[in-house]
Amino acid sequence: MNDTRHILITGASRGLGRYLAGHYLKQGDLVIGCARSEACKSLVTHERYRHYRVDVTDPPGVHALLRDVQREIGRLDAVI
Repeated sequence: MNDTRHILITGASRGLGRYLAGHYLKQGDLVIGCARSEACKSLVTHERYRHYRVDVTDPPGVHALLRDVQREIGRLDAVI
């Protein structure tokens, strides 16, 4: 069984969200980040990081994000 957690972090392009994304990547987790802007370069190049440009106040955008995560990754263990 794979113990890698799949964590979705909103606001991952800067501030606390970016810090948390880096923290969970260091823990060995797969991080799915989303923000209204592009990801910072240190995250976007990481092999266990996926970034989606989406505004979480836009329901169709959030639905598309979750559909992609389900199709590509299969599950989420935490949403931050």
